[in-house]
Formats: sequence, C-alpha cells, structure tokens
Amino acid sequence: MKKISIIIVALLLFSCVDNKKQKAKDNTLTGKYQIKESAIKKNKQAEIIYFRTEGSKNKDSLIKAIHLLDEAIKISPKYRVAYGNKINFLTIIGNLKEASEVINQALVELPEDPKIHFTRGIYYGKEGLKEQAQKSFEKAIFYYDKLIAQNPNDFDALYERAFYMLFAKNKESAVKEFKILQKKYKNDSQKQKELDFALNRVLAKITKEKFIKELWNQ
Repeated sequence: MKKISIIIVALLLFSCVDNKKQKAKDNTLTGKYQIKESAIKKNKQAEIIYFRTEGSKNKDSLIKAIHLLDEAIKISPKYRVAYGNKINFLTIIGNLKEASEVINQALVELPEDPKIHFTRGIYYGKEGLKEQAQKSFEKAIFYYDKLIAQNPNDFDALYERAFYMLFAKNKESAVKEFKILQKKYKNDSQKQKELDFALNRVLAKITKEKFIKELWNQ
C-alpha cells in the first residue's frame, strides 16, 4: 500500500506545495488566519530535508526537520500544514505519543479543521479506540459540510469529504459521493482524472480497517 499511502497522507494534512498555494490552502481551512512568510519558509525547509533524505531512512535528519516545524508553529500557531508535517515525521520515527500530543495541540488552535479531526480518528483507530475514532471521522464530515456550505464549488473540500465518507460511513457512501462529483464536473477533464483515480485506484484497493492498520507502516 506504499504508493496509496503517500496519496492518502496528502489527503490528510501533509501536502507539500509551493508557498502561494500553501498559504491559500491554510486560509481555506482556518478561516481568516494568515500564515506568516517566515513560518512558511521554516516549513519548506523541513520538507526539503524530508525529501532530500528520503524521509524515514534518516532519523537524525527528520529530527532536524521537526525542530524547524516547531519554529514554524511558534511563529504561526494556526499553521495546519506545519502541524501535519510534524505529525507525519514523528510517526515515521516511531514517536506516536508525541504525534498524538501534536494532534491535540492542533485541535486547540484549529478546533474546526476537518483534516485534523480525521487524523485524530486515524490515531484512535490505530489504538483500537473504535468509538472515539468514529466520532472524530464524523466531526471531520461535519466541519467539511460547514466549509462547503460557505463555498459549494471548493473542489478540494468536496473531494476530501467524499473520501472521508469511507471512514465516517462506508465504502458505498464514498463511491456514491465520488460519482456525484463526476456528474458535477463532467466537463472538467482534469477533475475527472482525479475523481477516476480515487474511484478506480484508491477506493477499489483499500478498506477502512486496512488503511488504518497500514498507514505509516514502513
């Protein structure tokens, strides 16, 4: 599931994008909050370290990257992408307890961010806390619904919400949501490719239980 995991990690919190897109995406999910350029720079440096050292193959480098993310979060405490990268890197090096603490920290700053609630659910699931995990997945859908109500044409939010239905409900519900999006964007070839990929390359190959179990496993 390695290739699929990389794709889904991007759907959670951990998108490595250019500074302009990164700022725009964080503003979408955190409302009016502005992310400072110095924080974006620190996060970008951490991502560069991760990619240059092939991530999990160099623990010392990841620890350096985590320190940079600490600085980014200190500068901009509502910086979702920095939290996501820190959670990802801590999990890769096996520090699940601290990663879980970072999720809690992020939820204090960003209590209505659906991706953070979803990630909280994944961690509960990996700990065998199924009831708590389910509640977190349902919260993620609830907050996506709020976002979409404000902007019904936010494709990223619609796409991610559709995928999260696999966890909040079941695979059939997720497939149904993606098919609705296929009709909505039937004249957009690029979005059709993304939706087809989700249906035929991701949802067709995973289950909720398998995903939770195998995500981040090296």
